[in-house]
Amino acid sequence: MSLKMDIIPVETDVLVIGGGLAGCMAGIKAREHGVRVLIVEKSNTLASGQAGSGIDHVWGHFPPVHEKIGWTVEDLVEDHMQGVAHGFARRDLIRFVAREIHDRMLDLEKFGIQIRYEDSRLPGKFRLVHQFHSVPSSLNIDGYPLKVKLTEAARQRGVEIMNRVMLTDLLSEGGVISGALGVGTRDGKVYRFRAKSVVLSAGGKTGRLGRESTGSVRFNLHLPGSLSADGKAMALRAGLEIMNMEFLGARRYGLANYETAGRPPGNTWQPAAAIVDAVGKIVVPKTTFYDWGDLDKGIQIDAAETRRKWLAKGAITPQGMPSRKDLLEKGPYYVDCTGGSEEEIRYVEWALRNEGKCRQLLRYFREEGIDLRRDKIELGLGSREVGNLAASGLVVDSHMETALKGLFAAGDEVGGIPFGASPAAFTTGWHAGDMAGRRAISRKDFLPVEEEPLNALCLRCAEILSCTEGRHWREAEDSLQNIMDTYCADLKTEALLERGLARLHELRAVPLGAASPHDLSRCLELRSLLDNAEMIIRASLARKESRKKPCGFYRADYPKQNDTEWYAFSTIRLENKEFILSKLPLQ
Repeated sequence: MSLKMDIIPVETDVLVIGGGLAGCMAGIKAREHGVRVLIVEKSNTLASGQAGSGIDHVWGHFPPVHEKIGWTVEDLVEDHMQGVAHGFARRDLIRFVAREIHDRMLDLEKFGIQIRYEDSRLPGKFRLVHQFHSVPSSLNIDGYPLKVKLTEAARQRGVEIMNRVMLTDLLSEGGVISGALGVGTRDGKVYRFRAKSVVLSAGGKTGRLGRESTGSVRFNLHLPGSLSADGKAMALRAGLEIMNMEFLGARRYGLANYETAGRPPGNTWQPAAAIVDAVGKIVVPKTTFYDWGDLDKGIQIDAAETRRKWLAKGAITPQGMPSRKDLLEKGPYYVDCTGGSEEEIRYVEWALRNEGKCRQLLRYFREEGIDLRRDKIELGLGSREVGNLAASGLVVDSHMETALKGLFAAGDEVGGIPFGASPAAFTTGWHAGDMAGRRAISRKDFLPVEEEPLNALCLRCAEILSCTEGRHWREAEDSLQNIMDTYCADLKTEALLERGLARLHELRAVPLGAASPHDLSRCLELRSLLDNAEMIIRASLARKESRKKPCGFYRADYPKQNDTEWYAFSTIRLENKEFILSKLPLQ
């Protein structure tokens, strides 16, 4: 091979893979131990990850308010287990997130994020709204500048940040993490990192395993287009167990033609939004601001009865909400804020300014003369996603450590936290960073690093850059999406899945070509996407049942739910190039 790759060696005590919310929190906490910390991000930490364009709500247990009504951490955990996860979650991790998030929000406040508001009558001046639980547990915040503030906080504390480098492979020696390999997305150089401990926080999700809802418009997704589930692919190749991969999310409702976070009528759109049908009939009424009563009197709620009523009303899916079938057969349906008061609509507009991709949505409304006080917004189906409700991710212990010693997972890389989102990122990132810092202190020297993985990566990159007749990554990714939408659709069969697996193997054999470091990184992302797709198909073959909740998993050849055999987490790992599938009991 005439093309020779430049190799850049880098050493640090703690290597953080991914600079999203979890990665930044991990880096900041690890640095408190006085060790060298390096965050490596394939985009730019100022605007990377799922919160790159902001978040407006963070769920959790907030003692200044919730203790006043007698609603405990255990009440939140039970709500989440029953109404969100339907048992498919790790109770210990839900409890950890719920318990720790209040302190992490206080940390964010120190970093410059506003979490208190003078117009609030709640203790702590918090704004709490309904989202995932039977009582309001989502803290509304000014989260638009989160990534800027976290980047500033990390740098002020001496955390080093290396942007525009995509990590591709984990390195280990004798069952202990020793570093990682990566490729520069701008310079095309190969980077070899040696570290005493590693935090894997590369995003954990992707929306790129199915066609975008608007067809040819690339990356019109709820999730950032840069997310390609690289962390799960790296973990698979390192032989680690990954759970719940068969639960590739179905196409969820949202705004038509523009996918955002904060889906109506709840979340970011409350309390002004209702859902109406084509003739204006209300099918889901708008919510209202929660009546907290006189908290100073210490009124205690009946948590069990409150949960029972909430579950009866549909829990996180409000009664009357159009199904995907309704959208196709009885649509169109619309988000209608015209019945909201001026105060309520302004609240929604404030929340939208802070939620992912929604500030751009408001700008579009202004440019097109759209006013929520007057105009309805059409609903539509969005893209399929790895993550979120599925809670797929790495199997970890209570300290976020994987089976590869010294490797800690954070954020959406952690399996078993459905809709973990930003609360899981803040809390698991902080804890993983703490543990990684401690582990780095305990290890005096770097472990030796084998040359074979480095040589293999250099060869792969050189082949792609030298292949003038190779397929462009866009064409190959379109092929992958077609395979997943055709053979691993919402309704699955063994024959279709097996055919999809064969088509995946055919696609893997197709040579790719890249004319720039950027295109090279996209080709490497395709490798991650292919690995994730294969895990999804193989795990779908293994789960021989249908299960409506929590994730809408349907096998036409196994149409019944089978709790005897399949009320369990599935896991998948790679050993000696063979896929090993097994189960873990639910707690």
